[in-house]
Amino acid sequence: IKFDNGSEQPIDLDDFSVLAEGATKGGEAAVTTWEYGSAEITGRLAAGQTAAKTEDGVLEKKYGTSMLVTLQRTTDD
Repeated sequence: IKFDNGSEQPIDLDDFSVLAEGATKGGEAAVTTWEYGSAEITGRLAAGQTAAKTEDGVLEKKYGTSMLVTLQRTTDD
């Protein structure tokens, strides 16, 4: 996931969460252990900066091969 902070304030990447579900047969992807090369969605992103982050998950075959991925941001604002 590419994050591009076009604002003048840093953003807290911990405010973001990812939900991955089977697109045709339901089912929620299980979180896996972070693998080498992954970049967990955590920390802060400075104003004007861009960062690529990853979210690892596994969807059981019984739920199909298509996924719906939702990225949401929850803040106190």
